[in-house]
Amino acid sequence: AFVCNSLQGDGHPGVCVNSDMRLSCGYRDTDGTGQIGDLRDMHFRDAFLGEEAQGFRHMLAAGQLPTPNCVRCSHLRRTTPAKARQAVTEVRLPFSIMVENTSACNLKCVSCNRGVLAGLRRKRMMSLDDIERLARELSEIGVTKITYHHLGEPFLSKRLADELEIIRRYNPEVRIQVSSNGMLITTDKQREAAMLFDHIQISLDGINQQMVDRYQRGSCFEAVYENMKRLVAYRDARGFNRPVICWKYLLFRWTEQRKHQLKALEMAREANVDEIWFEPTVSPFYGVPWRTMLGANRDIGTKDGGMRYVSFRNHEDEQ
Repeated sequence: AFVCNSLQGDGHPGVCVNSDMRLSCGYRDTDGTGQIGDLRDMHFRDAFLGEEAQGFRHMLAAGQLPTPNCVRCSHLRRTTPAKARQAVTEVRLPFSIMVENTSACNLKCVSCNRGVLAGLRRKRMMSLDDIERLARELSEIGVTKITYHHLGEPFLSKRLADELEIIRRYNPEVRIQVSSNGMLITTDKQREAAMLFDHIQISLDGINQQMVDRYQRGSCFEAVYENMKRLVAYRDARGFNRPVICWKYLLFRWTEQRKHQLKALEMAREANVDEIWFEPTVSPFYGVPWRTMLGANRDIGTKDGGMRYVSFRNHEDEQ
C-alpha cells in the first residue's frame, strides 16, 4: 500500500495551484492527470479534502497509483495496508503549497513539453483577483510556505510585485521561495519584485554557453550569470539579508565532471551568491549523470536529500 505526503498535507512543496486555478496533487503533475479540484468553483479546503482527492487516497491505500506520474514523485511512500487506510482518515490541511502564477515560459528546455502544456491550461496567467482569492484562503488554512513556480517562468508576469504584495498582505509571515531561469531579471523594477521573496534559485546548468545549450534552450549563460551578480549587488546595496540567492546547477552527463563543479564553485564565489546547489537529474535519459549516481564527487558540499549544496554565508534564521 502507499501514502502520498502531499495529499496528507505533509509534503514540501505540496499540492499545486495551477495558473488556471485548478488544483493538482503535486509538483509532478505535468499532464493534468493529478488534478483534484477547481478553485474557481470551490474553496481550497473543499478541494483538498474533496471527493477527487479522497479517491486518490483510497486508491493509494489499495496499492494502486492514481496517476502515471506517481512513480517518479518523491512524495510517494510505501507502507502497510493498515497504516495506509488509517492515513486516509488522518489528513491535515497543508502547511506548504506550490503556486504557478504563470504557465508561460521564455525557454524551451529539452524535457519540458511546452506543446502539451499549452493545451493543458485554460489560462496561462493568474489574474490579481485570482491571487487575492487564493491568498485569503491560504491565510484561512494557515499555509506557512509557498513555492512560487511550477511549469512557467514567474518573472514573465509584469505584475509580479503586486502579486507578492497581495499574498503578504494576507499572509505576512509566510515564507516564499521561487525558481527562475534568470533571463528576465534585468531591471530595477524586476529586482525590486525579487526582494519580496525569501529564497531565489537561479537555474543555470553549466559553466559556459555550450553546456547551457544542451538543455536550457533559449538561455544565455553570460546574461544569466550577470543578472545573478547584479541581483546580489542590488540586495546588498539595500542592506537586506533576504532573499537568499542560490545558483541551482543541474548535473547532467556533460556538467557533472569534477572540474566543472569546481569551476562552478569558483564562479559562484565570484558572483557573491549565498549558495550553490548541485542537483542530479534523470531526464533526458541520455543526460543522466551516471558518475554522480555511482557516488562521484561526494566530498563536494553537504548532502541534502538527492542533491548537494555549498553555502557561502551564514543565515542563522534560514529554515
